[in-house]
Amino acid sequence: MRLSERWTRRYRGFTAWIKLITFYEIAVGMQSTLTHLIHYKPITLQYPHEKRILPDNYRGMLALLRYEDGTEKCVGCDLCEAACPSRVIAVESAEVPGEPTKRYARAYSMDMTRCLFCGLCV
Repeated sequence: MRLSERWTRRYRGFTAWIKLITFYEIAVGMQSTLTHLIHYKPITLQYPHEKRILPDNYRGMLALLRYEDGTEKCVGCDLCEAACPSRVIAVESAEVPGEPTKRYARAYSMDMTRCLFCGLCV
């Protein structure tokens, strides 16, 4: 075995021992933490003061529209329920008594906490 090989083997063992004694991994982790702390850039918008830029196809909050006489515009076709990717809308449709060709939404509910505001339902 050469002299240089012996020294490199001892040096590797010595550096491993120094890393063990000085908690090298913890120091490297703390260095990463401190660099993120020093170069901090906030991601959150401060809502009342900063407004988010809305996409061009945004149409506002979902609502069940009505005619001037108070009847609902929904005909109970269930297309909005089928198009919704997050299953926000639940429509229960029924036929108008005496007129089998006319339909209406007997129950129409939206869980806005699950809405993605994708605009597919409108």
